[in-house]
Amino acid sequence: MPLPYRAFGFDEIGNAFRLMQNAGHIGKIVVLPPVAGRDEVANRPAARMSVDSLGVHLVVGGIGGFGLAAANWLVDKGARNIALATRRGIADIETLEAIKRWENMGVSATIHACDVTDEAAADTLLKTLRQIGPLKTVIHAAMVLDDALINNLSRERNRPVIDVKAQGAAVLDRLTRADTLEHFIMFSSATTLVGNPGQANYVAANGYLEGLARARRLEGLPGLAIGFGAIADKGYLAQNTDVNDLLSKRIGKTALKAQSALNQVESYIRSDPGTVDAAVAMVSELDWACTRNLPVVRNALFEVILRTVDQHTTGSDGKTMDLVVMIEGKSPQEAEDILYDLVASEIAAILRVSKDTISRNKILKEIGLDSLMAVELGISFQQNTGFDMPLSGVADNTTVGDVARKLYDKVSKRDHGSDEDSEPADNKIVNELAQRHTGNGTEKVASQ
Repeated sequence: MPLPYRAFGFDEIGNAFRLMQNAGHIGKIVVLPPVAGRDEVANRPAARMSVDSLGVHLVVGGIGGFGLAAANWLVDKGARNIALATRRGIADIETLEAIKRWENMGVSATIHACDVTDEAAADTLLKTLRQIGPLKTVIHAAMVLDDALINNLSRERNRPVIDVKAQGAAVLDRLTRADTLEHFIMFSSATTLVGNPGQANYVAANGYLEGLARARRLEGLPGLAIGFGAIADKGYLAQNTDVNDLLSKRIGKTALKAQSALNQVESYIRSDPGTVDAAVAMVSELDWACTRNLPVVRNALFEVILRTVDQHTTGSDGKTMDLVVMIEGKSPQEAEDILYDLVASEIAAILRVSKDTISRNKILKEIGLDSLMAVELGISFQQNTGFDMPLSGVADNTTVGDVARKLYDKVSKRDHGSDEDSEPADNKIVNELAQRHTGNGTEKVASQ
């Protein structure tokens, strides 16, 4: 008679592990691989993004900086008619060099002075471009920054920041509805997702772009708002190091190169399902240890990420926590209290509960710490402290206080020159669990 099992699809691996973690299965858990010819993932082509070579591709804010990088990206994707527009329409050396390079590739590029917040001026520009060919792409990359804490902002300071993005996008939206656009892409910011003190007007303007992208998709029109993080080599931050340093304190020193960021946009467009929810995407590298102080990041959406950060954060100076030093000179009770506080924090993090709910008399088994969690907790704790967490009684009546006392015994022995922890933590924990739980299917899987 074959063994009982429960099968999961290749795209349900997370559900399979959750079932195993909660000991909800009988027999084996089987994950089925994708089947060629049936599952889209197995045969999804890695086709290169392309744009209409006969159409016109407009980049608003396309002179210099990241806007020019976006125009060059369109050329690389097959565009042969590029229109660059800014309020003044004066090309810098970088833009002139790019145009000359494009001309050698057979690309026609034109430069236009246009305030896209002025509907009449934008209408004139678009009519001019349509005489060259059908309008196929609109990229709205224009921006104005005027950073200040909200108490110091005024209508006069907010208007330029919001108008160039929000009103400009609204004008382009209204005037291109009859065009058969392939792409209507608006450059938003990752700060719209995570927030950024001092940029309330900028975040509000980008929030409008994201709403507009969703609204266009609801009406069957192309629309995509990409929230970029810091771009290292192009645009505003590359020229304003003081602002870049300030942003680095919010999201970390993790700026992307412009080409890398645009490559990510291409990858997203290739896999875009076309849904309303997919109208907004973020392209950014974040240092979660920095962003954790932003209120929006405390949302449940980021809970798993931040828990991982907590488990790999090894003290304020980035070094392994020295438990021996922590208890040095303390009385046995004081030392045990210190270690209990640390143990409770680690267990609360792995269980994703408040530390206040972890008391000394809590039995580990009853608070939901199963063997898989114990392995994860033990390895992480050993990496951060150099000690394996004594979890030898997980399946019995061991309490959190018991673990703290056992840890105190280990640390105090080390303090006196004894070192009993010669076996790696992950091996010790797995072996202990395997010996204790050979009768439970979940535990046997965990120990294999």
